[in-house]
Amino acid sequence: RNFLKHQSMKSNSNDRPPILQDLGNGSWHYNYNITEVEIQSEPMAETEGEQEPAARKAYDYDTVEIWGRPDYDKCVKAVLRSRRDETEEFSLINKYNAFVLGLSTDETDKTEYEAYLSEVIAVKAMVRADLQEAGIEVTGSKL
Repeated sequence: RNFLKHQSMKSNSNDRPPILQDLGNGSWHYNYNITEVEIQSEPMAETEGEQEPAARKAYDYDTVEIWGRPDYDKCVKAVLRSRRDETEEFSLINKYNAFVLGLSTDETDKTEYEAYLSEVIAVKAMVRADLQEAGIEVTGSKL
């Protein structure tokens, strides 16, 4: 069985994107890390007395695609898989276990796995907060 890495896209929009966006074909976009940014307009040839062009608001965000109705588990998995596939995750776990068992003396085997676990905790908290903001109750999670 081949596990594919989910694609994550960096996106920008003039309008605040919805957290969950139904694409109408059975898939959804989960938009996260939504941040408001100011975009400076391109200056045109200056004429005397002309005002500086006004900055406009836009939104930068990350997007992953989810098949079927989005829920907590699907969103967490999609975000984590967009960053690291299962082979990379197993490699972190195996290196950590080798370090714990004394088969490796490389301290990075431990610190990389600890950093990964912190990342997982942060992603779970982000997804939980986003779904609550979108009005979706988070219950019965397997993660």
